[in-house]
Amino acid sequence: MICPQCGKENIDRAPFCAGCGKKLTYVENGEAACAASPAIGSDSRPAQSQVTASANQTAQPQAAASPYQPAQSQTAASFSQAPQPQAAAPQPQQAATSSAGGFTPPPASNANVVYANGCMGAAWSDITKSEGWVGRIALLGLINIVPILNWVVTGYAMRWSRKLSLGEITSMPKTIFGERNFVNGAFAFLIALIIGIVTSLVGGVLGIVPILGFLAAIAVSLFLAMFQGLSIMRSAIADRLGAAFDIGKIWEALKRKPGQAFCATVLPGIIVGLIVGVVLIVICLLFMIPIIGDIAQIAYHSSYSYYSYYDSMDPFLVLQILGLFVPMMFVCYVIAAFSEAIIIVWTYRAVGHYVARYAPDWASLASNPYYY
Repeated sequence: MICPQCGKENIDRAPFCAGCGKKLTYVENGEAACAASPAIGSDSRPAQSQVTASANQTAQPQAAASPYQPAQSQTAASFSQAPQPQAAAPQPQQAATSSAGGFTPPPASNANVVYANGCMGAAWSDITKSEGWVGRIALLGLINIVPILNWVVTGYAMRWSRKLSLGEITSMPKTIFGERNFVNGAFAFLIALIIGIVTSLVGGVLGIVPILGFLAAIAVSLFLAMFQGLSIMRSAIADRLGAAFDIGKIWEALKRKPGQAFCATVLPGIIVGLIVGVVLIVICLLFMIPIIGDIAQIAYHSSYSYYSYYDSMDPFLVLQILGLFVPMMFVCYVIAAFSEAIIIVWTYRAVGHYVARYAPDWASLASNPYYY
């Protein structure tokens, strides 16, 4: 046999090695082994340990990535409430950051991907799970009371929502004035003005036809409202006004999931509008209770003669009605401003989710420089 220590070949069944004198041990099958040699055991154990460690490392599952988050970006780790795709569904493609600093968009979104929440539900969750969201909405509502300055509210929602397409899933920003919020809000105002003029013209033409024309005008108005939401978000991502009028790109994104687009752009306004409408009716009734008798008296006298009523009208009665009517209108205006702030933030956050899911190629617009 061959000595395991010095490697010298010995006569079969020799008790000691002829080269180094080490005692040789034979097993029953006739193969030699050195029981006292530490080299074999030490070599095999590390190898076995390395295999086990490698197996343990490969067995550990990797953390699931956010559906809108690039592989090299991890912002706002404390705010990880973005909607995750269900385990059974394939993960959406992730975007990557190019070496030049621009954003390379992922390929078109897979229509078969199933998300845990819809765009509107995910947007509401983002709002309510942001720290101090009630106070921030209240502050946005106060700003929304002031004309022109209220463009900041729209710009704030646009700048926050555009981050979804760039892979940044964050809570509501604390800074309200800044990050081109006013400029983006001005873009939104101009876009809404142009689309509103088109809606009025089309609705006026269709309204000539009885019933069917009216229904067609409503359908066109809803479609243009959906188009407006996506065009404003495209303008926010590109940070330029001209991107809002890429009609072909916007239509391509809109037709991918029209139901989700309707929920994101129109439904938040309908829900909040219905709730606030009931509240305003109750407030108006409460204001009118003290003067309901005076209103009835005016209505009674006015039913007889126009001239006899105004000749005998009590000026103090008019002042009393105006004294309650003016505060009532102011309260209604303030409530409407606060509710509009909620609608704006909710709507554009939902549209941001829609674009991140179904139009991920729009992220390439963010690499363009600022221009109008």
